[in-house]
Amino acid sequence: MLPAVLHPRSRGSITLRSADPFDRPIIDPRLLSDSRDRDVMKVAYKYIHDLTRTRPLQDLDAYIVDERYPTRERITPDCSPLSDEYLDSYIEHMARGDYHPAGSCKMGAVGDKSAVVDPHLR
Repeated sequence: MLPAVLHPRSRGSITLRSADPFDRPIIDPRLLSDSRDRDVMKVAYKYIHDLTRTRPLQDLDAYIVDERYPTRERITPDCSPLSDEYLDSYIEHMARGDYHPAGSCKMGAVGDKSAVVDPHLR
């Protein structure tokens, strides 16, 4: 089980490296830069922890990933895996983007003046 923030509040940036169109842009996703996204992840990991300890999943020898990989010693060795300290460290260490970036332009509803395309992508 791998939780994800489906509606992140964190916002990244894309900036030009230079005027050369062949230079790669600088992409900074700023994952989890909004503390509310971190809070969502902590709630999700605690839920998974509880879920994996229910009888049906225990019978399948289920485990929770934050207690298995990476080793606790690499994150915060002296605290409970459900403590805020551990979860903050784990989430910081393991955060990754799930989806491929596809663009940064807003697609809007009919009449949305801040969008660069309409609902028909025109």
